[in-house]
Amino acid sequence: MESNHRLLKLYIEYLQFEKNYSTHTISSYEHDILDFLQFMSQEAIPFFSNVSYSDVRLYLTLLYQ
Repeated sequence: MESNHRLLKLYIEYLQFEKNYSTHTISSYEHDILDFLQFMSQEAIPFFSNVSYSDVRLYLTLLYQ
């Protein structure tokens, strides 16, 4: 299984080359995903595929606070 950071890199490349998104949009997406990866690390969630609905709800609650 690929690491989360490798998947992020592939996603960023997709946004750049396939979707032709602006640099600012890509930067914002990357920042948000890196923030979520930090949350995953704190919650001991090893891979994106291990993220549950409850995990996302907790993350959104933390953002709201």
